[in-house]
Amino acid sequence: MEARAGETITLHESHATRGLYDLVYLGQNIGHARLSTSGYIWDVEVDVEHRGRGRGKLLMLKMIERARYDGHPWVRVRVHDVNHVATTMYRQLGFKDTVTHGYDTVGHWVEAELEIDDV
Repeated sequence: MEARAGETITLHESHATRGLYDLVYLGQNIGHARLSTSGYIWDVEVDVEHRGRGRGKLLMLKMIERARYDGHPWVRVRVHDVNHVATTMYRQLGFKDTVTHGYDTVGHWVEAELEIDDV
């Protein structure tokens, strides 16, 4: 994580949309993710200029922490198999592939699960 001393990166729930969380760095929204009531983390995105600095991983860790707080025993993600950056990050976090879904114009959808007690 690239942050100077005294700087913080925080997660804030959107006031407009339940389950939507904004990743805030130096007062600026630099990404977001959604947590469904059934434990799916989706719509994970970090602004281009903030990628490659561990902020996507931090966002996921904060989302997992939120899911644990909400009482979920597991979380799941769905990602295209050709999105190697995301699939690598999810595996590093301990996600295990559970299902491969149909093919679309981008590639196969892979669903992966993480038991929260494993984190």
